[in-house]
Amino acid sequence: MLLVSSVIITVEPEDLSTSRFKNNLELDLLIDAISGCQQAVYPDLKTLHQYSLVDIQQRNHADNEAKQSAFESLFGKSNTVSAEEFKQVFAETGIDLDDRLAFFNVKGKLMEEQIAQYVNFGKIVPGFKNINPKDISRLLKASHLEFWIFGNYMLFNDELGLAISADGSRNSTKQQIEKFWSREWVDLAFKMAESIKKLHLSIEEIALIRVIILTFTDRCELSDRHHIQAMQEKFMECLQYQISKTGQHPSKLHHIMNRLLALREFTEINFKENKNFLQKWEFVINEFPLWKEILSFDEY
Repeated sequence: MLLVSSVIITVEPEDLSTSRFKNNLELDLLIDAISGCQQAVYPDLKTLHQYSLVDIQQRNHADNEAKQSAFESLFGKSNTVSAEEFKQVFAETGIDLDDRLAFFNVKGKLMEEQIAQYVNFGKIVPGFKNINPKDISRLLKASHLEFWIFGNYMLFNDELGLAISADGSRNSTKQQIEKFWSREWVDLAFKMAESIKKLHLSIEEIALIRVIILTFTDRCELSDRHHIQAMQEKFMECLQYQISKTGQHPSKLHHIMNRLLALREFTEINFKENKNFLQKWEFVINEFPLWKEILSFDEY
């Protein structure tokens, strides 16, 4: 028995071998449609999914180590500057200590682009156009973190303490991220990404999991809860069918659901982190309205 959204769904191993999951044209068409939506909005995801990023991550890590070593040989080891200290120095001198604002601006622009993509995805998911627009907005805001991590987990490398961009041209170390987010949040993000890697998801399974994430009905006020819940149940059926028809072990669904449940705890922590982030960086976050709006969501 697994708790999904506000209902209990029973998922037994024998369910995956019953006749209703054999040659189901309706489910095949829906899976193809959802996968097509993902490919249309996130064309790079398929490439990221197919190739190992370890070599790129290792090269970027080596470059970071060399740069850090050169910096320390010239200036010595620098102490971490708190957000409050940074703001005080910036207000008095206009100096961007440790290039923190430069990093923030790059991240902000990237988040604006990614959130716009995310909204576009929500617009074309089968069945979403029939949902109340306010419900769509709430669902998108409530599920953003979990949706994002299921599409970006392969970019993280916990062993190296590094996350790279989709094209490999940029990277963020744990130390850089901790200038904005707590160490607890950073460690959880990396560990969550590594745990999702162990699921060995197909590109179709990623798409299905993401629409399941989008349709959780128990974390925000919704006017059409029953319709959205019915959509999620159909998406869940698609995931079960996809696992069964590819000959994978039925326990895979249980492992996926365990990851989703663990991510719920991370989401709750994230909402608290977002509030702190907005307070600390209110003097620059207004330049990124989509990012600010996502961060401001707190209806959970």
